[in-house]
Amino acid sequence: MKKRLALLLAVATLTTCVGLVALCSCTASWSGTMMAESELPNSWAVSAQSINGNREREVTMTEESLGTFTVVSSNSSGEVNLKISQDQGSDGKVEQTIDLTSKYADLIEMSAFQAGKVKIEIQCESVKDLEFLANW
Repeated sequence: MKKRLALLLAVATLTTCVGLVALCSCTASWSGTMMAESELPNSWAVSAQSINGNREREVTMTEESLGTFTVVSSNSSGEVNLKISQDQGSDGKVEQTIDLTSKYADLIEMSAFQAGKVKIEIQCESVKDLEFLANW
């Protein structure tokens, strides 16, 4: 856990040093202990000893990044879900929820989504030892 937290902090420091700016907006309604979070333009990492609540991030995805959206996640207890949604105007809203509880590592099927703004939300209920990484 300490090595992963150190890696997340190193990535955040590197991001600050090279002046990258994430193209996102985030909202949080969660609490926890020993938490670290890194938001880069093409990835999102969260590590926490204990966590409860939701965290969402809106990102801009290209056709290419929709095809390469992968998630690796693990936790020792509690429930973790990933909710992905997109407002497609007159075509309505597309939503997908993926159960990440315990261990998950896979490419996310995004064929129902279009290039543009996509909302990604991590939903945690009494989660312990969360390690979450999404790349697109």
